Amino acid sequence: GGTINSLVVDSDSPLHLYAATSLGGFESANGGQSWHLTSRNMRITPRILEPHPRIHTRMLASGTLGLDVSTDKGTTWQQTKPYESRFHVRSLTFAPKNTGVIYGAASNAVVVSKDGGFLWESSRYGLHGEEILSITLDDRDPRLIYAWTSSGTGYRSLDGGLEWNKYTPPWQPQDTDLLHRLRRGNLVPDLFG
Repeated sequence: GGTINSLVVDSDSPLHLYAATSLGGFESANGGQSWHLTSRNMRITPRILEPHPRIHTRMLASGTLGLDVSTDKGTTWQQTKPYESRFHVRSLTFAPKNTGVIYGAASNAVVVSKDGGFLWESSRYGLHGEEILSITLDDRDPRLIYAWTSSGTGYRSLDGGLEWNKYTPPWQPQDTDLLHRLRRGNLVPDLFG
């Protein structure tokens, strides 16, 4: 399958895995013992391939040509809107209290979908053209969002991602921090250095 760009476990079944590789998206239903191509009718070569944690038939894929969405767990795919936009999303963050809200860390912007992944809007006001790698959310305030860049710069939005300001995190650049993502009621650790 080529270079593995991302690997994710389906939240519905721990033996169900998805891998985005340089040759396409692959799926395993038996914990990785065997794999089959799941991106035959996809217009992109996915860099990330991720099932929605609460809409159990929905999957999202991102590659250099933009975003695709599936409503049947990866059997068929369609291009997201707007069609002319080519958001190169590096990671996805799903809002824990609103099933339709998904944030994407894009090249120089934060993109957001409010309808579960079909329509995306770009938010750049206050971001200074840096490569956004990750989005984290405040677990108490859904309007408080953080964007983290490849250089270690942090940005914070107090209005759900419309406007951004530089944010100094409470750690030093050389520190290693353990952040957690909420997945179906469980905390899943992510390690950032």
